[in-house]
Amino acid sequence: MVTGKNKEQFEKWYFDNDMNIYMDLRSFYLLPLSMQWGVYLEYYDSLGIVINLFNSDSPDNWGTYILLVGKKAIQSAYKYKTRQEAQTEALKKANEIVNERLND
Repeated sequence: MVTGKNKEQFEKWYFDNDMNIYMDLRSFYLLPLSMQWGVYLEYYDSLGIVINLFNSDSPDNWGTYILLVGKKAIQSAYKYKTRQEAQTEALKKANEIVNERLND
């Protein structure tokens, strides 16, 4: 879920915040997304990127909401059929945002 310079930054953050006490990175990357989710949320929170998922009245209408602290929110319509699909898309967008910042 992290690529490019963001991956390098994430892995440094992972060790600097003692996440490796619980699990080495290789094992972390083998976990299902549902188990990686909380670590990614904490990482992006530390960068001022707040990720939320939301659901409409229908269980198959998921959306994402990304807030860049101090900036405009990025919001999608309800367009994902599952929570996992919404999580994946939110993390892709957050990864893109961080890589853009790091490449500037």
